[in-house]
Amino acid sequence: MAKLTSKEKRDGAIGCAALFVIVLIVASFCGDSEESKPSFLSRAEMNTLKLLAPIEPDARVFSGFVDTEKALNMGVTLIRLQGWRCDSISNVRELMSFSRTGFKINCNHFQYTYEIADRAGTWVACINSCKF
Repeated sequence: MAKLTSKEKRDGAIGCAALFVIVLIVASFCGDSEESKPSFLSRAEMNTLKLLAPIEPDARVFSGFVDTEKALNMGVTLIRLQGWRCDSISNVRELMSFSRTGFKINCNHFQYTYEIADRAGTWVACINSCKF
């Protein structure tokens, strides 16, 4: 069996890397179905919620919670217990992270951003993003 020269090894590595990049690009376009896109509550659904902070008229609220009303009230309560403000809800979206479970809440016409995250079985509120 003949040994490969360093140029042949380098060319092979470059070819493998290029193939890997192509596969990643193709994979990013595959699986982008309606089912994988986040869904949001309709205005009628939002109006049925009994919340500690009102939802702003043009807000978008993620609908993937088992109990949306309980999740949002828990989030607003955690924020307020820290002494932070959340008088109205501007936006709620799921936390897009493989390492953490939770959601982001924007309050007071997007003036404040909070993250509500699960930290070792305990829910915590953080300004902008939790660092753990």
